[in-house]
Amino acid sequence: RVGLVCISGEPGVGKTSILLSNALKLGGLFWSAEMSPDGLKTRLDTISPVDLFFCFGQSLGMLVKVVEKRKPDIVWVDYLQLLWNDTPDPFGKIEHSINALKGIAYDRLVVFVSQVSRSGEGMRSLRGSGSIEYHSDCIYHIEKVEERPVKVRIKTLKSKWGNYFSGFYELDVPH
Repeated sequence: RVGLVCISGEPGVGKTSILLSNALKLGGLFWSAEMSPDGLKTRLDTISPVDLFFCFGQSLGMLVKVVEKRKPDIVWVDYLQLLWNDTPDPFGKIEHSINALKGIAYDRLVVFVSQVSRSGEGMRSLRGSGSIEYHSDCIYHIEKVEERPVKVRIKTLKSKWGNYFSGFYELDVPH
């Protein structure tokens, strides 16, 4: 499949762990705007590493250039709201970033993590949700249901592909 997939959830729920574990299984390009190389290495010590190209930084323009040069089948972005661009308006930044991700998703799968605000439920909780909801082909929301072992529920909020699912998953998340 090609398209744009959003993974949302509150801080500390395991969004990055889910993104990284899938990236390690499926390959591609993992772009981290949040973690440093050392921070990522700490997580890789707890998850079996495989061959995957890692990039670090908050420049949206650099992300697009690296994708154009390397041409990965899958791009993993951690996370949307930290990508930097020249748009001064906070919601304009999200719109600009999501448009750029949609642009590189025309011939590949792009999976990105998005923050949620604590003021809403479901789709309303996504920060910049109008743009995210409009441009994303699928939106999955993660909720923590147990602390130890970490157990989360992943719910489909939107799917243009028609394959809705909801399920519980145990994560090996470093504490």
